[in-house]
Amino acid sequence: MRDLTDWIHHRMGLLEIADPAALAEHADLTEETITRVFESSQFESLQQSQRRRLAWALQVNLKKLNALADGQVEWIDDADRYLPFSSDPVTSESDGARAEGIPELSTAVGSFEPPQGTPVLGWVCCDGRIESDECWDEQWGKRLADGQPQRRDTYALEAGGQFLVVRNANPWEAGAGALVAVYLFDDADGTAWFGRLTRRTPDEWALLPGLPGQANDAGLIMIDPQRVQRIGRLVRKWPADTEAQVL
Repeated sequence: MRDLTDWIHHRMGLLEIADPAALAEHADLTEETITRVFESSQFESLQQSQRRRLAWALQVNLKKLNALADGQVEWIDDADRYLPFSSDPVTSESDGARAEGIPELSTAVGSFEPPQGTPVLGWVCCDGRIESDECWDEQWGKRLADGQPQRRDTYALEAGGQFLVVRNANPWEAGAGALVAVYLFDDADGTAWFGRLTRRTPDEWALLPGLPGQANDAGLIMIDPQRVQRIGRLVRKWPADTEAQVL
């Protein structure tokens, strides 16, 4: 009998998630958390929010993943993919949708496929300043060809021939040394910077702006935390030889 870890490894291959570290990155979990799942082959050690993130990364309904972990089902088919913005695929049973607690949808609504791929919402200049793509459109805007279902808290910035995938975070989640995108309340248009957070205290942050691995002579930017509108932390990079797609 195959277990939860067999299925997770299989689904990782289907989604081209290279290894546990990459899965942890996709799910916004620590590698230690993913390791615990593989070692115990069950969900007992995970909080509900962690289970939800893992299910999202594996594109599976959380109820079905729980059922697999509990031994109520032996396998989840490859075609059974769950994406935010849509209902679960209805099973062959006539009451499949109702069994999952999903309202029945009309053919027109059910056939709608939400845009896939991480949205590319701007770019990082050589000095670390972030320029937003003011013309980006939900339906036709530029997206990475990474096949990821859209998350409202995750976006990409083009930078030096590669793409930086950034996820919104609470201020306390970004510690000293983290690569972050910081958006400030400086003026009517706002000011945004990408760089390494070198110091973070309750009264003052220090940011070294610029791209990862590239020298920058701009010097440190001192930031009053009260000026921070929002902050995002780098979760992964998209290879330089991979082009974005427009849907």
